[in-house]
Amino acid sequence: MNEIDAYIQNFPENIRERLMVIRKIVLELAPQATERICMRMPTFEFDGKWFIHYAGYAKHIGFYPQPDGVEVFKDKLSGCKTSKGAIQFPLNEPLPLDLIHEIVAYKIENHNKGEQPTMDKEKKPKEVIIPDELADVIATDAEASEFFASLTDGYKRGYCDWVGGAKQEATRQTRAGKALIMLQNKQKTLKT
Repeated sequence: MNEIDAYIQNFPENIRERLMVIRKIVLELAPQATERICMRMPTFEFDGKWFIHYAGYAKHIGFYPQPDGVEVFKDKLSGCKTSKGAIQFPLNEPLPLDLIHEIVAYKIENHNKGEQPTMDKEKKPKEVIIPDELADVIATDAEASEFFASLTDGYKRGYCDWVGGAKQEATRQTRAGKALIMLQNKQKTLKT
C-alpha cells in the first residue's frame, strides 16, 4: 500500500469513495502524472511541479486546482464554497464529476503549455505578512522568535494564515498564544 492508498484508507467509506473517484479521474486524464503526499494531502504533479491536490474532511472534499483552476470555472462553481485555489465539494451532494473532469483537463492542458501562473519561477515569491497578534507573542520569546525566523516562507505562511485568518480578534489572540507554544516546541507545522 503506497502513501496515497494509506491516506484514503483512513477515511470512512463515503469519503473514501469520493477520494478514489477524484484520483481515478486525474489518473485517467494524466496517466503520466506522479502522486505523492504534499502538505498532508494527495497531490498530482508533473516534473516535480504539482497541479492538483485533493483531501478529505468531515463535511466536504477539498479540491485544490490552484487559483487559475478556480477562476476559470467560477461561473460553474457558484454552488460550491471556494477560495483562492480551493473548492469544497459538500459530502451531502453528489460530486460534480463532469466539472472535476473539465478542471483537471484544463490544468493538464495549461501545465503542458507552461501557462501556470502560480508556478512561474520569474514571479517574486509572495511576501510573508505576519499578523500583529503573532508578531507580538513571538517578540516575547527569543527562542521562538529565532525558530520562526529559521522557518521557510511556506511554514511561516502556515502560522500567519492560521492566526490572521480568524475573523475575531479574540480568536486571533488565542491562536497566537497556541502558535507561540508550538514555536517554543520547535514545531514547523501546525498541530492544533
